Amino acid sequence: MTKKRQPETSTYTPAPSVPEEIAERYVVVSAAMSGAMTVSEAARRLQLSRNHFQTLMHRAQTAVLEAITPGLPGRPPKSDREKELEVELKRLQRESARLEHELSLSAKMLGAVSDLMHQRSTSRATSRQAKTKTKSTSSSTSTPATTPDPPGEEPDGDLRKVTLEWAEALAREHATLQVAARAVGVSATTVSRWRRRVRRGEPLACRRGPSTHSPPEVARSVVEREVRATRGLVGAAALARATGTSRRFAATVKAETRTAMERERQSACERITINEPGVLRGFDQKWMPTTEGLKPVLVCADGAIPYRTHIVLADAYNESEVLHALEEDFEANGAPLVLRLDRARVHRTPRVDGLLRRHRVLRLHGPPRMPRYYGQLERQNREHEAWVAAGELLTPRELARDLTRMRVALNDRWHRRTLQWRTAAEVWRARAPLDVDRYALALEVDRRAECILTARPTRTVDEDVARRFAIEHALESRGLLRRRGGTECLVV
Repeated sequence: MTKKRQPETSTYTPAPSVPEEIAERYVVVSAAMSGAMTVSEAARRLQLSRNHFQTLMHRAQTAVLEAITPGLPGRPPKSDREKELEVELKRLQRESARLEHELSLSAKMLGAVSDLMHQRSTSRATSRQAKTKTKSTSSSTSTPATTPDPPGEEPDGDLRKVTLEWAEALAREHATLQVAARAVGVSATTVSRWRRRVRRGEPLACRRGPSTHSPPEVARSVVEREVRATRGLVGAAALARATGTSRRFAATVKAETRTAMERERQSACERITINEPGVLRGFDQKWMPTTEGLKPVLVCADGAIPYRTHIVLADAYNESEVLHALEEDFEANGAPLVLRLDRARVHRTPRVDGLLRRHRVLRLHGPPRMPRYYGQLERQNREHEAWVAAGELLTPRELARDLTRMRVALNDRWHRRTLQWRTAAEVWRARAPLDVDRYALALEVDRRAECILTARPTRTVDEDVARRFAIEHALESRGLLRRRGGTECLVV
């Protein structure tokens, strides 16, 4: 019977041979491990101390346990160093493949650029020969020296077409648009612009310099007419297309025309000036930021001078807060003849109307959606916004105290040129008392407003518009209001 041959991958381990010099130690340790001999007896037999012998036995037991412990299933795990080397190998392989691709791409691009440079040099040589021939012909004849190029296109348009074709071919086959454009000597934005012009059927190269289709005076009048016809809404590029001028020229004329149109509009407007402080008072709200969100600030200001009569931070923008703010203002600064309000619903309530009737104050509502009608108060709101923006974000209680400091600073510390370098508070304290019969003024306003409504039966006139026009004439007849410029109209 022949012995079966073990495979090369067998894990069989043959019996170990015990050397003669440790044979006795091996037998004694084995006997102690099996329990056939005590540890003390075994130590005496080997002439070792008990601790030393027990250490040797424990080592033998540990080796036996390690040998008989079953291993983990599957392949043995790789070490951390082996894993790092595999990752590094893959990275180097990718880098090598990328470099090989770039090397082949560079070789192809060098060939393409060489062909392109050869074509450019050939084109320039042909152009120089044509110019030399033209000069020699012009010296012997009286014909013009050069033949004008087609309008809107430069002589090197064909060369740009070839450059675009090479860039597109390189980008399509070998590289990105940025790399291909750099290879042919232009930028990626230039290639994109040429592509758009090709799609639109336009020439790749347009002749530089201003257009010579028409004299500057004629072109200016044409552009100005187009700007006025569109009320300044048309763009410079559209003007250049429509009038045959350059975009820069069209933009310049448009800016000048719009400035002239605005000056004409301002000169045609009617300007209203209040002659005396205390005649008219504006009232409006302004939302201010706080740590708890936006809060309404109610502002009362005189209509003749930039004097804030009352500023208060309200909890909400409702009828009660508006009524309370007006009562405090009338009590501290006196009631004006006219109170200018906007068309907010909280300004047109029965309780607000009752307050105005008790103090015999005329209510004046401005036109809807026309902030410039309340121009003075709107300009003052810009100062209020700048004051709050210059500080930190405050709580509602801190903002209420800060608004008081703002009112004092703007009224008592700001010397203004329009007031002969006086403060608004100085002018307000020096004002003369108003000697006006409020009852007669109200009757006159009511009579004039009724006449306006009945005198225009074919034209729809709003009651607020008629009353606004009547208040204006009543104050003008008493020398408290002055009108300048513009044409007379119902909407003041």
